[in-house]
Amino acid sequence: MPDTVQNPLRILFAEDSDDDAELVLHELRRHEFEVTHTRVDNAADFASSLRDGEWEIILCDYSMPGFDALEALRILETSGRDIPLIIVSGTIGEEVAVEALKHGAHDYILKDRLSRLIPAIKSELRTAEARRQQKRIEAFANSQSAVLEMILAGNPLADILADIARRLEALSERGGLCMVTVAESDGGGRFKPAAAPSLPSPFLRALRSQTTGDDNSSCARAAASGKNAVIFDIETELTDEKLRTAALEHGLKSCWSAPVRSTDGIVLGTVIVFHRFNHSPTPEEVRYTEAAARLASLAIERVRQSEKLRRSEARVSATFAAAPSGIGMTTTKGRFLLVNPALCKMLGYAETELLRLDLISVTHDEDRVDIRRVHRAMADGKSLPKLVEVRGLRADGASVWLRMAIAYVEGTDVDTDGRFIVLMDDITERRSLEQQFLRAQRMESIGTLAGGMAHDLNNILSPILMSVDLLLHQRQDGEGQMLLERIAANAKRASEVVSLVLSFARGVEGRRVTTQIRHVINDVVRIARETFPRNIEIRESLCPELEFVVGDPTQLHQVILNLCVNARDAMCGGGTLQISACNTDISEDAAAADLEAEPGAYVLVEVKDSGHGIPDRILDKIFDPFFTTKEQGKGTGLGLSTSLAIVKSHGGFIRAQSDPGRGTVFQIHLPARTEGAETAMEKDEEKMEKGDGETILVIDDEASLVAVMRDTLEAFGYRVLTAADGAEGVRVFADHLDEIDVVLVDMMMPVMDGASTIHAIRKIAPNTRFIAVSGVPRQQRQLRDKLPSVSVFLSKPYATDTLLDALRKCLATGRKS
Repeated sequence: MPDTVQNPLRILFAEDSDDDAELVLHELRRHEFEVTHTRVDNAADFASSLRDGEWEIILCDYSMPGFDALEALRILETSGRDIPLIIVSGTIGEEVAVEALKHGAHDYILKDRLSRLIPAIKSELRTAEARRQQKRIEAFANSQSAVLEMILAGNPLADILADIARRLEALSERGGLCMVTVAESDGGGRFKPAAAPSLPSPFLRALRSQTTGDDNSSCARAAASGKNAVIFDIETELTDEKLRTAALEHGLKSCWSAPVRSTDGIVLGTVIVFHRFNHSPTPEEVRYTEAAARLASLAIERVRQSEKLRRSEARVSATFAAAPSGIGMTTTKGRFLLVNPALCKMLGYAETELLRLDLISVTHDEDRVDIRRVHRAMADGKSLPKLVEVRGLRADGASVWLRMAIAYVEGTDVDTDGRFIVLMDDITERRSLEQQFLRAQRMESIGTLAGGMAHDLNNILSPILMSVDLLLHQRQDGEGQMLLERIAANAKRASEVVSLVLSFARGVEGRRVTTQIRHVINDVVRIARETFPRNIEIRESLCPELEFVVGDPTQLHQVILNLCVNARDAMCGGGTLQISACNTDISEDAAAADLEAEPGAYVLVEVKDSGHGIPDRILDKIFDPFFTTKEQGKGTGLGLSTSLAIVKSHGGFIRAQSDPGRGTVFQIHLPARTEGAETAMEKDEEKMEKGDGETILVIDDEASLVAVMRDTLEAFGYRVLTAADGAEGVRVFADHLDEIDVVLVDMMMPVMDGASTIHAIRKIAPNTRFIAVSGVPRQQRQLRDKLPSVSVFLSKPYATDTLLDALRKCLATGRKS
């Protein structure tokens, strides 16, 4: 068998119990984490390990002899390190937990509920990485503005290049050591180190200068080719023995270089990044290195032009024209006097057009007050805000987020009013990342809220469903029977909506049953015909012998309905929506040409519209989370990504084809189940069996549900005892020990929860049979792990037949003692 892929994880573990520590580490390794950890149990060791190690996460017991989690949080805050801390404790009260979270803890896990540990760690790692990514983006933007300010201020070239190297090192997460080389002016093709703030001095002395060549260092290769050059292993790939020896002596194992090119393509130098281990640059590292090379190019060119022209006007002009950031010179009232090509490109104007405008004209209406405030500060000679972030307006009417840095330029004898230099950077992508991060946080909050609501909603729906079943069992008249069936159908639909919210907010897990997709499509078509505009013609074409699929009908309903709603939105002026389904087979050859397809039988569902279509440039992005072309507030960008996740979880795949101006078709392939379908359908038609006087103890804090359950079970031949909470349930059980056959217990109750109640009753009678009930469907898997002796579980809401079936299974497990 292939080796399991391990995920490396560096943990600082504050724990005084060997057994508890081993239990947590076993849980991590069981979920394929390759753990590197240091365990401490006192404040001094914790502070020392925190200072000396590179940790991804901290796991901390709440209370240890002479040391606790609150002190650990204080030490962490003082250190300035951004490392998530999760409390893993045996017992921790709600007030204590809230206090710990206020002091900076990211989460808390009870040691007897370690099933939450892995999701919590993964969530914190994702959030920490998002924070680091955000910091890197901001640092990158700040670096560009700061270096450009140094260039415009006329700082010495050595200072600028050293600053570029230090900033590039700061952006490197893997400890890169940076150097900038500059071509010597004699034209001999030699490059000498100009800035290397962190590299060892003996290595720099050994390096001296390098000559361009195809088989030399990465610097020489980059200079010769004008392209990036990578040496993954200096020991085996670097042919120059002197350079190789010098590098290895100082622990340098790999490097890569980016050429520093002038605006006309001449190589002015190189930017080199060394590592003390074998490493190839990531796309992000390449982007930062190339950006540093562009800034170095600006700096070097500024000096070269200064030396050549001896006039500051020419220096500024060259830098101004070549700058990757938008640069403009304005009057004190904001009218443009000079603009560079980058600014014209950023705002979508020709130079002559932009020179007729001012800052107000290219600013979004809602942000113009900020620009007017800057104008007033300019006119009054007051200090200006260093950075301003506003929305700009492009020539085509699109908005773009701009980051502006404004600097004052003294007037001359001819022009005494002075001028202002405005530096602009397009930060739309960064703002988009921020919005996506906030949306992701909101979705996590929705998931938490949905889980809490599910319990209460299911407690409301359960007595409704059971009451309707009880009334139907009493044989109502024809009209009453119809009304009751309508109530039952809507209550079941409500329970499916609760499940749908949970699957959307927390994932796409769901029940898997043999399903005829025809019924799902018929229901979607019915909803569409009732709710869609009348100018949309809805057509349905289903193969008469459709195969069955194994899946969650509610989730499949969500997928098809979502595609139909998107089709409706694409046909504002009316059109045709066609939903079709047929059987199809994917051959071995066809599967080999598609990475997501497996050979075999499928049911193909097509949703086709005649709308405006999807442009080719965004067709590959439509399944990305949060990507939407709808206006703000009219789309979350989660519909198609959720649909894709659902289909993949069912073993299928989705394909989209579009012809702009003529329509779009989505094809859903779901694996067909050709055997066992009849058996699965017949199971739903089993009759509800009556009891034989067995005594059932019902423990639940929902009074209405208990009352309906008593009436229902007594109507079906059972004797019922009830209790309003776990403590009362234990007392009732002890009083009727020899009479009770099954205990049906809710898992979420005040005073004593379900798990504690089961443990207490098992101490009285170890072989007691239980049915565990939960209003949160995803909780069942945790309950099975925590209560392996409980064989029957029920999810609220449930109908009478489901309850009776659970009782029959539980009673069949053997005699109680």
